[in-house]
Order: sequence, then C-alpha cells, then structure tokens
Amino acid sequence: MNRANQYNLPLIQDGQKFLSVADDQLIRRFKVKDKGKLRDVNDPIPELKNVLKAWNAVITDHYAKKLKDSNTSQVAHAYLPHKSIQTNARAHLHSSVIQFDFKGFYDSCKFEYFKKELRELDPRLDDQNEHIVKRLLIDPRTGGVTQGLPVSGALAGLSLIPFWVELGKNLPDNIRFTQYSDDLTFSYVGRMPPGFTIPSLTQKIYEALKKDGFRF
Repeated sequence: MNRANQYNLPLIQDGQKFLSVADDQLIRRFKVKDKGKLRDVNDPIPELKNVLKAWNAVITDHYAKKLKDSNTSQVAHAYLPHKSIQTNARAHLHSSVIQFDFKGFYDSCKFEYFKKELRELDPRLDDQNEHIVKRLLIDPRTGGVTQGLPVSGALAGLSLIPFWVELGKNLPDNIRFTQYSDDLTFSYVGRMPPGFTIPSLTQKIYEALKKDGFRF
C-alpha cells in the first residue's frame, strides 16, 4: 500500500482475504465488569486487527484533511495526532461549559454515514461489493460501527463533520464547541449569549442532526 497516496487504500482487496472467515469468527464479542457495570468488548482476530491498524493510518490522514477542508479542525479532539481530552478541556478555559453525551454513539454510527469517504479512499468500493468491507466494521447486533476497533474513532469523526459544519452555522459567533468521542462541549467567549442554555443548544443540535439525516 502506497501511504504517500491517501486515495490508495485497498479496502476490497484486504476484505476479500477474510471472506472464508465466518462473520461470527471475525471479532470476539464479550462482556466484562467495569466499575460494577457490564461493558461490551470487541476483539478482532489478529489478522483483522493488523489490517484495521494499517487502514487507520490512511483513514486518520483523510479525516484530518477533511477537517481542514471543512474548517472544523478546532472541533475534533479525539483519535487524531496531538489531540486529547486535555486539548479538548483547554479549548474551554475561562468559561462556563455545557456538555452533552451522545448515548449509544458508536451504535448510532451507520455504514451509510461514512461509506462515501471510504469510496474516496478505494474507488473499487460500490453497492455490489460493500458487504466485503461492511462486515469487518459493523456490529451486527446494533447496525453501527463496532466499538473498540482501530478505525472506529476516525470513522465516527468523519461521519460527524457535516453535523459540525451545520451546527457551527446555526450558533452565535461567540459560542464555541468541541467534541471528544461522544462528548460534545459548548462554551463562549466574552459576554454570555442568550442562546447559551441547555434547551436552546439541545434544539440547535437536533436541528443540525436532522438537516444531515443523522440519528444519534
């Protein structure tokens, strides 16, 4: 794979290597106790994990480029080089914050939300063969991207870029927002604007999601 060419990711070629592996054998799915609650764990077979790690390097580069092109680089703070929960927090210093949590974040991130981006990376991907790639990424129990895969975070981020663009258009200029994984955080610069309330921001979020056809 030529890493210099970001539009040369052999999704179909790599996916075909796993056609002989049954769907329920690709990823071991089980639950573990975490702080008294059961948490889902998804563990791909080693061969698949290695392929997904290689994909993630290219997908993350593509994600960073899309953020820059859409002027949303300041929004995303997860699954990117030099971004973290710390950089997310620093973006809201010296301001009150309002935070929203996307429940079932990965479960809600459907293949249809990011398949256009995958087709840019591998032009061979189409409606007839997309199942070859889809089965490696999507949790059959939820229909959303499988949580915990090397590529899950970048794919979820790519899915959200249109939402971030739309949300930014509908907010007052002095309200800023960032997203770290499933946490969407708002703050403001200068005097607190009238729209900086939970009901008002909730409405803006729903309007932006609806405009882009997302169901988070």
